[in-house]
Amino acid sequence: MIDHRSPRTVLVTGATAGIGRFIALDLAARGHRVFATGRNPRALAELGSEAASRKLPLTVAELDVTSSESISRLAAEIRAATAGHGVDVVINNAGYGQGGALLDLSDATLRAQFETNVFGLMAVTRAFTPEMVARGRGWVVNVSSVGGRVTFPFFGAYHASKYAVEALSDALRAELHPLGVRVSLVEPGPIRSEFSERAFGSLPASEGSSYAGSYALAGGIRTATDRASFGPEHVARAVRLAIGSRFPRARYVAPWFLAMPLALLPLVPTRVLDALFRRVFGLRRTAPAQLRRATSALLGVIALALGLTVSARADAASGWETLRNQDGITVSRRDVPGSPFVALRGEGDVDAPLLTVGSVLVDVARDHEWIDDIVEARVLRRVSETEYVVYSHLGTPPTMSDRDFVVDVTISTDAPSRTIAVRMHSVDDPAAPKTDYVRADLEESSFILTGSADGTKTHVVAEMHADPKGGIAAWIVNLFQKNWGYNTIANLRKQLRKPGIGVSAPLQSLLASRGF
Repeated sequence: MIDHRSPRTVLVTGATAGIGRFIALDLAARGHRVFATGRNPRALAELGSEAASRKLPLTVAELDVTSSESISRLAAEIRAATAGHGVDVVINNAGYGQGGALLDLSDATLRAQFETNVFGLMAVTRAFTPEMVARGRGWVVNVSSVGGRVTFPFFGAYHASKYAVEALSDALRAELHPLGVRVSLVEPGPIRSEFSERAFGSLPASEGSSYAGSYALAGGIRTATDRASFGPEHVARAVRLAIGSRFPRARYVAPWFLAMPLALLPLVPTRVLDALFRRVFGLRRTAPAQLRRATSALLGVIALALGLTVSARADAASGWETLRNQDGITVSRRDVPGSPFVALRGEGDVDAPLLTVGSVLVDVARDHEWIDDIVEARVLRRVSETEYVVYSHLGTPPTMSDRDFVVDVTISTDAPSRTIAVRMHSVDDPAAPKTDYVRADLEESSFILTGSADGTKTHVVAEMHADPKGGIAAWIVNLFQKNWGYNTIANLRKQLRKPGIGVSAPLQSLLASRGF
């Protein structure tokens, strides 16, 4: 039973920035009396000013969770302010992420991580639960992390502290339950906050370190991870569920849809996870081909579940970011202004003449042989020798409705550079069939073919930007389409090796008329 209407007195630690600040304001806006705490006086003052301007029931107070004196002083102040009632809810959010290879961290640095994330959490919990126990009613919410269930290289200190929080919370949940106090864990995935700035900023100096090369990747990893992050509202929602339920769950993953991949993670072989982490953090050695294939297949789902994105190399001029190079194929992606769906690109050479490759592209009836998920494709009508309208039906998993496209295709050429451009975009056409499928939208997509000087090879650049419609979350689409560029070039190569691949007479005539 969810009850957000009953006002409660809530203590939030680590409320001066990021997740904690959002939670404090969110709960106060919903009528709860909030004591928002932290160590930064200036940030606390700014938070207090915002709350006052919005007329929210929020009080700011300084608190250092590593200081027993600071904790005792705050506990006394809150008891006085609440006429001895104390708080109904403790949200232990204070914490930070210490980066660095474990061998590069001093004992003092490692202890400091545990002082804040573990011992500070327990000290606050001990100080503020007595009144809850006396009333036989209360809630403790410990903000942990998905990093309390899986470990990344170079953040071992942080992960160790979060594993400790998970274990302590499991024990507290059992011990406090008969006393009427409910204990829940909230496990954020990648969330937009100042957390990554401190975590990556805390990496030790690379000079003299055996991991200097990996530390050099930190900026790219951080940028890519931040791009894959979600808003703090997901964590606030999880907190509201934890304190608004009569029977709260032991764990709330935030965002909630990361719970499934996280639950499936133990099924992934440790060798595959290790290979993934080595790849992300620049610790790779040459791996057996079978392991490379397995890692590539699992990379997207695992990386999303963990809040990791493989470091991308950005082409500042075009906005394309190189995700990987494999088998002579460069796979890239690009954010599209105004669209939640990314554009995808594959680029590589094929061992076939320009005319042969172009002939495969215009042989629409055989698209299903090499283009992923195509069930049927056919030309609806021809507008001219360089333009025609195509209908394509794409199969999808059983839980989804199939998609179809109605696409205008145009062909342009440039003889001096030996280039053929095939460009596509969705159109409304009277010849399009009426179906029960979801009519998807293909934006400006293209194949750019450039023949080699000796005429034996063709350089192919394939780009695609599509909206599958039907209400599928953009993050799911972007995740599962990320291999489109690689698959398209690789499948085109396979198609060209099939027997019976000839040349298109109309295309041959067109090229001849244009000086090829």
